[in-house]
Amino acid sequence: METTKLEETGKKMQKKGCGIAAASFAIISIIILISVLFSTCGGNSDNQIKKETDNNVLSDTTKNLPANNIGDKVLIGNIEYKVLGFLYTKTMDEKKTNGYFLVVKIGFTNKGNSKITVQNEYFSLIDEKGKSYDSDSELALSGDKMIYNMECNPEMKKAGLVIFEVPNKQNYQLALMSDSEGSEVDFVSLPLSKEKQMQ
Repeated sequence: METTKLEETGKKMQKKGCGIAAASFAIISIIILISVLFSTCGGNSDNQIKKETDNNVLSDTTKNLPANNIGDKVLIGNIEYKVLGFLYTKTMDEKKTNGYFLVVKIGFTNKGNSKITVQNEYFSLIDEKGKSYDSDSELALSGDKMIYNMECNPEMKKAGLVIFEVPNKQNYQLALMSDSEGSEVDFVSLPLSKEKQMQ
């Protein structure tokens, strides 16, 4: 009788052990599946996260640095920039907007020892709330006056236009960068009171 009870108890414990092992395996499998899913989703959003982070850093930087004024010479890396003027318009090369096109004329001098190529991506716009606006790449291709793949030899001066599509007129700050990654950056104020027609 005693032997039969011991055998039954042993069988129950064996079944219980198998159940625990199966449950543990199921939990581990779920954890692995979740990890793979999160890893996949994270990979697809890396570029978006980087862009949002860069924009946040850029807008935060405007709070810590005093902006330069229109006409000031601003040396960033090997490029000496000078904002020559800006204006707002509703239409640009037959392209229309519900907001405004902010057209900025920028001069620059190559202070380095070799040729440089200045891109429209070297410029960004920050509004009064810290929101960041990229330049319009489509309009950058619309004419010779635009800053797009603009080559410049040492000590040569050039000028061109950079265009931003914005929701309204306000006091913006123009971010000037040494490259498309924003390795070095400085700012120029574009107050509404300084808007004027450009030659």
